[in-house]
Amino acid sequence: MSIEGILLSAFLFLTSMMILAYPFVSKTVSHDALSRQQDRQSLLNSYERLLARLRDLDEDYRLGKMPQADYEIERHQLAERGATLLAQIEKSFGGLKYDEIPTSVPVPDAKADAELDTAIEAAIANYIAKTQDKEHATAR
Repeated sequence: MSIEGILLSAFLFLTSMMILAYPFVSKTVSHDALSRQQDRQSLLNSYERLLARLRDLDEDYRLGKMPQADYEIERHQLAERGATLLAQIEKSFGGLKYDEIPTSVPVPDAKADAELDTAIEAAIANYIAKTQDKEHATAR
């Protein structure tokens, strides 16, 4: 075998080894990103559970199932824990402003709601006018 053949074979072998090893090497980077995402999701889930506990606590107090002293103590503890979780969530998102944090529920805009209501009312009025015109035309 010639020197050129040996060098070409070695080059092809090294190239194929690099291609095969790439997914294993790059997985550590994606694993870190996945871990950060899971941590964020865990914090968000904890905060949602805490909000549910606060709602339940408020409801129990309103229904008279809990004395006021216990209610105030427990509510204060939950509020402190909520503030801590919010700080951790903000830190996990890298100091993003509240408006930049992705949410599943859009924040309603009063002006947009009013415009949408106006458009819906106009469409309903237009529909009623068309159906009444058709009824009058068929009745004639």
